[in-house]
Order: sequence, then C-alpha cells, then structure tokens
Amino acid sequence: MKERHDFDLELHIALRKGLGPRSERPYGAQVFGQLAKIIYIQLGREDARRFFRCALVAAHREVEHHSRLDLPGRHLSDTLTEEFGSEANVRIDAAWSIFQAAQNIAGKEQAALVSRCVIAALEADLTPVG
Repeated sequence: MKERHDFDLELHIALRKGLGPRSERPYGAQVFGQLAKIIYIQLGREDARRFFRCALVAAHREVEHHSRLDLPGRHLSDTLTEEFGSEANVRIDAAWSIFQAAQNIAGKEQAALVSRCVIAALEADLTPVG
C-alpha cells in the first residue's frame, strides 16, 4: 500500500472542523474550497502549503497597511515574490489568478478562514490510501 496525501479528505475534515458542515458554510467559502483544490493540483502539497501561508501573511499585511492606493493583490504578489523568488513561474502565476478569483467570490474574510483550513489539510499527517 502506497502512502500519499489524500487532500480531498483532509480538506473535508479541516473545513468541517473550522467552518462546520457544508450546508452551514457560506456559498463563497464552498467555492473557495473547490478552487483551493485546483491550486493544490497545480502546485503540489509543499508549494501549495507555502502559497496559502503567503496568502495569510498578505491578508494580515493588507489589514495593517490598508490604503486606497494599494492595488488589489499587491500584498499577495509581494509576499509570493519573497517566498518563491522573482523568476517567472507559470504555476505560481496560475495559482495567484485562481486565488484572486476565489477571493473575489468568497470575500477576504471567508478566504482567510478557508485558507487556514487548507493549510491544516496540507499539514495533516499522511493518510494511507489504496
């Protein structure tokens, strides 16, 4: 039996613990969770974990330095550059675009809550799967 990370299962568990049953979650949080799966597929476990950690750092920075002159996503872009470097990386750029779309649907508060659940799912122990 091969050990691998079952992200769908771990995300389901983390979302249930963090936000309650799916039927009680806001629509935006549900959509964000589905789009987070695409980011996971795009980046893989470790880079997705790093990506969502950057998203939380950027959200915190945005609250601290809130200004009408800031471009949407600037803090995330800067944080991703700090974490992954300034090289053009198509996978990170794609994940950034998906994240921005998901955040627009969910709203910043729900995006931060779901991002915490995503990180918990990515940091969960390996789950044996068939």
